Amino acid sequence: MIETESAKVSPMAVKSDLCSQCEMPEPRCACERYCVLCHSQTDIRLCKDGLYYCEACRTACGYVPVGRF
Repeated sequence: MIETESAKVSPMAVKSDLCSQCEMPEPRCACERYCVLCHSQTDIRLCKDGLYYCEACRTACGYVPVGRF
């Protein structure tokens, strides 16, 4: 945890637009991409929490992909 004057903030919240494994933005990430919830490899996108999700899981859970590519 990173402590700020007002609250403790998770390091993931600070680097929210980066892959949680390689800490690279989505276009530069070379990690194997699959949905962390259902393990699908179709329509995978990096979301604000640093993890990859498929379209169905993003829609069902309300995850928002970072940027538009």
